[in-house]
Amino acid sequence: MAMSDNKMGEEDEFGVERCHPNDKKALLQIKKDLNTPPNSNLISSWDWDPLVDCCDWDNIVRCGGAADRIILFNLILADLNHLPIPAAVSDLEYLEELYLHSTNLTGEIPKEITKLSHLKYLDLRFNHLSGNIPSFLSRLQTLTSLDLSNNDFTGSIPASISQLPNLNTLFLNRNKLTGEIPGSFSDFRQPKFYIDLSGNRLAGEIPSRLGNVDFQVIDVSRNRLVGDISFLFGMNKSLIYADFSRNLLEFDFSKVEYFPVSLSTLDLSHNRVTGRLPEGLVKSNIGRLNVSYNRLCADFNRLIPAAVFDLVFLQELILHKANFTGRIPQAITNLSHLKILDLSWNRLSGNIPPFLSQLSKLELIELSFNNFTGSIPASLSQLQNLTGLFLGRNKLTGQIPETFADFRQRDFYLHMSHNQLSGEIPKKMGHANITDIDVSRNRLEGDISFLFGKNTSLIYADFSRNLFRFDFSKVEYFSKSLRGLDLNHNMITGSLAVGLVDSSLDRLNVSYNRMCGRIPVGGRLQEFETTSYFHNRCLCGAPLLE
Repeated sequence: MAMSDNKMGEEDEFGVERCHPNDKKALLQIKKDLNTPPNSNLISSWDWDPLVDCCDWDNIVRCGGAADRIILFNLILADLNHLPIPAAVSDLEYLEELYLHSTNLTGEIPKEITKLSHLKYLDLRFNHLSGNIPSFLSRLQTLTSLDLSNNDFTGSIPASISQLPNLNTLFLNRNKLTGEIPGSFSDFRQPKFYIDLSGNRLAGEIPSRLGNVDFQVIDVSRNRLVGDISFLFGMNKSLIYADFSRNLLEFDFSKVEYFPVSLSTLDLSHNRVTGRLPEGLVKSNIGRLNVSYNRLCADFNRLIPAAVFDLVFLQELILHKANFTGRIPQAITNLSHLKILDLSWNRLSGNIPPFLSQLSKLELIELSFNNFTGSIPASLSQLQNLTGLFLGRNKLTGQIPETFADFRQRDFYLHMSHNQLSGEIPKKMGHANITDIDVSRNRLEGDISFLFGKNTSLIYADFSRNLFRFDFSKVEYFSKSLRGLDLNHNMITGSLAVGLVDSSLDRLNVSYNRMCGRIPVGGRLQEFETTSYFHNRCLCGAPLLE
């Protein structure tokens, strides 16, 4: 009795070989096409043992389906040495999933791929494929996911992709695509559609008809898109993640009335958005909001309590360079999940409120480049998760709170430059795990030698343009991690610390102080410019002139 077409082949211990001879032939041709260094070891074992069925070759293929044919080809994270996509792949006629991502392929997508009439998943990302995205991909009518991201494709996006009735995921990001987003993309009808076109050179307006598509994720960031996108929002959308950043979009944000309840991330940064933050945001569950670098304008107190601070699930609030004025209102304490607060580069004023310490999950506070006055609230040290505090370029006065010694997170960043702080840095701060400290351009005084030592985690330190006064020669040790140290424009005496010879500094400035003596020889001390040492009382030795 003749065997069925899909059971032909060599017999195994059960009487038949599972692998179809046509599939085996195609695999051996792929092996031949790819069997060049350095990838030869990856597939060299194919067919070495006649007792091993090709359905089991190296977990790269899988057989299945009603016909029990090869339905998956998964060759990823391999160096295929700048070869083209093997044409023989298209002979795996029952293939449903083709994964060739991160394999160093080059060339264009071959037309033969249209023979794969059962293909559902096509993943060619992270290669060096080039040329136009071919319009013939629309013939793959069973495709549900198409990922061509991180390649070198050029030209416009073919409108025919919208003819794929089952497509629900389209990733074309990080290529060199130009032209406009096709209006035909409004024909995508699969629910909860994922689309990522970011990192290209797309221009023009987003077609208003795309407002009819049920997007769950949309990312068109880092292009040259213009116009209004308010039609993409609405109560009845499935939108969860939306990134429109770094384009030329221009519309009045305050006119957007409704947002999807599902919306968790919205990034509009680096555009030309005008108006105010809309009240409709409060009804969403947004967890990350970035509207920085736009043309929004509003009084912070009048706008924010009603529009943002009721977003109780918010984790990141980024209103950088948003032209806000006023004070930080207490309503911000409603944001009990907040981790990142960035209000830098605005015109906010008043005191930095102590109630920020109630935001117990905060990891970053960025309030620099504003008009805050008064003293720094000691209560900020109660934020046990805080790893970065940026208060530079304000008009803060008073002393650095002693409680700042309580900061215990590793790799802590503390920036308070360009203020009017005075007094001494609390000695208890020598026990804090500060990685980066900048208190330059204040009126601080006294000794700071306790901030150095073998076991500190300090990497960069800027104490310049203050009134610090201590004998630098008495500092014995510097952390091996220290890369940058700026002490210029102070009243530091003594000679240059010998311990600097054993440091790993790549930047040093001790100019405009009162130091004397010969610069120690060794390390990189002789490699720095003379400007690192000049205008001291009597420092000498290389690189300074004798």
